[in-house]
Amino acid sequence: MAFAPSKRRRKRSVLPKRSLTAMLDMMTILLLFLLKSYSTSGALIKPSIENLPESSSSIYPEKTLAIIASLEDGIREDVEVDTRTLASVEELNDSTTVLLSGLARLIEGKRAEYRLLGKEEQLTRLTIQGAADIPYSWILKITATGQSAGIQQYDFLIIREKTTRNGEG
Repeated sequence: MAFAPSKRRRKRSVLPKRSLTAMLDMMTILLLFLLKSYSTSGALIKPSIENLPESSSSIYPEKTLAIIASLEDGIREDVEVDTRTLASVEELNDSTTVLLSGLARLIEGKRAEYRLLGKEEQLTRLTIQGAADIPYSWILKITATGQSAGIQQYDFLIIREKTTRNGEG
């Protein structure tokens, strides 16, 4: 026995509406995730002096406590504003001075700041931006002062030597 067709109209299957807002939210989350996970390699530290030595090293510097050593200014902290002199040229050239009190105070002050933030173990590196013509005795004084203040590793900021396609300088 055949059934009579129903007189009701069949409902068409309705496609769900695509929400533009939800898609934009998803794209924003993906963008933020990719930006956060994106690692860059390049100039993390902007050179503050002109005549840095050249090198062919392929290791990039990390952002740490940084100082600048130059024949004109002596040693100063590498900050954009309110730069203070940590050691004068006269103090650096004095052969009786071994430890630089201004540099030691800077390291201890930064260590106290890091301790308040719970990051004390991170202050073990010092980046030295030294002009190519500074005396070696200055480097010895900086490293001796850093060693007495707990610095374990030193990075020297240099300008990478430009190479041609076949690897020659």
